[in-house]
Amino acid sequence: MAKSLAFWLEGGKPNVADIELHFNYWSLNSSSSKGNLDYLDIGVKFSCLREVASINIFFPFKIDASKYVSSLGRAVCQSDTLIAAIFNTNIREKKPNGERTDITFMGEHESTLRFHCQIEQGTPGDGVGINSHGDSGTTISFPMGLFRTNNSDTKEVGLKNYFRFRIKMSGDDKKMLSQVYKSKDSKLLSRLESTEIVDFRVNEIRNLPPQIRSKLEVGGCIKCVHFFLIRETDSEHKLSHTKFKRCRVLEKDLWDAYLRVGNIQGLNIPDQMLIYHWKESKEENKPNENAYIENFSAFAKFSKTVVTSSTIFYFASTVIFLGLMSGFFSGLGASYTYSWLTASAKPNPSSEVICKGEPTADEIKGN
Repeated sequence: MAKSLAFWLEGGKPNVADIELHFNYWSLNSSSSKGNLDYLDIGVKFSCLREVASINIFFPFKIDASKYVSSLGRAVCQSDTLIAAIFNTNIREKKPNGERTDITFMGEHESTLRFHCQIEQGTPGDGVGINSHGDSGTTISFPMGLFRTNNSDTKEVGLKNYFRFRIKMSGDDKKMLSQVYKSKDSKLLSRLESTEIVDFRVNEIRNLPPQIRSKLEVGGCIKCVHFFLIRETDSEHKLSHTKFKRCRVLEKDLWDAYLRVGNIQGLNIPDQMLIYHWKESKEENKPNENAYIENFSAFAKFSKTVVTSSTIFYFASTVIFLGLMSGFFSGLGASYTYSWLTASAKPNPSSEVICKGEPTADEIKGN
């Protein structure tokens, strides 16, 4: 059963709650001994939150330091092309400032984004905290002190801030977000087909443990959610909860280095990938400053024909075995038929003895 992620602000009601979340779910077959390529990249865009103590994200699986990749933001900031691709906007100016980079984008309404990269795990209050909830999951907390500066310039009050990180998922972790099914009669068919159902949820109350559910009672803070799902081109999209906003081919040469952030070696990245984009925004559907997204969900179904070396070996072995058995039984049947026919055509020995014992006409006359 799919479980839900959760997002909330800790430490009081924020003065400005203008949160935008970016989720990139990479679900790709690597065809390597290192396993598949299953990443969840999270980006958080926010304004100045003066009364907030921390930004918190709950994951319905266990996370340790080896699964948390904090260096993703640094890799992005080093490449103007990656920045433009992620935010889908051309860059006018980029000013690095230690572990922060101020990026000014082109457009009708020119805007500046402060990209924060100092999000390493550390002591409580000073660095990112990874807090386990046992088998229920893990909460990652980002203290607001990581994003504040000593500059009291009024321009920073309305400045947009952003940070980005990656979670490397195991096969069991992935089951909390998607399920893979194979047909029971696949071994009787000439091909093996697998179906993957992606059921991605954020702040879905009924799918959260009680200790996390209570954190969401303070009030909403999410204004916009972007969900990007990346699959191989031979993975066929069957249906989804709603029509995706956009689908396009992902450039491997651009994203190859990005996907290898986190010291991942030996992974075979697919030559062609498709990225599907879903978006939910209160600003578009209900332009009200007090309107927030209570929860978000994205459902999609994909099918794919799986051809592996073991699959080829299985079908080849089956064909050879059936051929041998067919030849064996054909030969056995032919031998049995030949023996039966030859036995039927052979004279009866007892009849020959009787004929030889009867006297001829000359012998009768002689007597």
